[in-house]
Amino acid sequence: MSTSSLTFKNVWKNQTDEDTKKIVDFWKQLGVLPAKEDGLKRATQVVFIAQNGENELGAICTSYLAEVKDLHGYYYHFRCLVHPEFRQSKLAGDLLNATFDLLEELTLQGNLDEIKGMYIEVENQHLLNHKNEAVWPKTNFVFVGITPKGTHRRVRYFKGARI
Repeated sequence: MSTSSLTFKNVWKNQTDEDTKKIVDFWKQLGVLPAKEDGLKRATQVVFIAQNGENELGAICTSYLAEVKDLHGYYYHFRCLVHPEFRQSKLAGDLLNATFDLLEELTLQGNLDEIKGMYIEVENQHLLNHKNEAVWPKTNFVFVGITPKGTHRRVRYFKGARI
């Protein structure tokens, strides 16, 4: 299965029970859920799923709103899980851009001035080693520092954001 065979489905705040089941099963299949978590709460944070024509998942991205104190505002935190078959395929970057576009549009429509943009902590070692430009050209996310765990912090501001 190639990434060109995947389509994005927006499930932000509009998931079916079937979507939720597929999402939780995907996380369980890849072994990423903490032992005591059933995945249902986290499933409410899913923005897009990438699936093929048979509705099999290739990737999931989530977002949740939280304050980033040293960046002086609230940001949508982004996470993405790509099936190993699709890693290093630019799928995560496409999901990142699609999520940014959607959340920026919703934020601007709602006049939610307290939300500044999107924030990510890059944990993927390949990205840390090979995508270390100050500004990622494909997504326009800017490097803003390193966490105590050594992950890179990146942010992209929504139109009109003020600090």
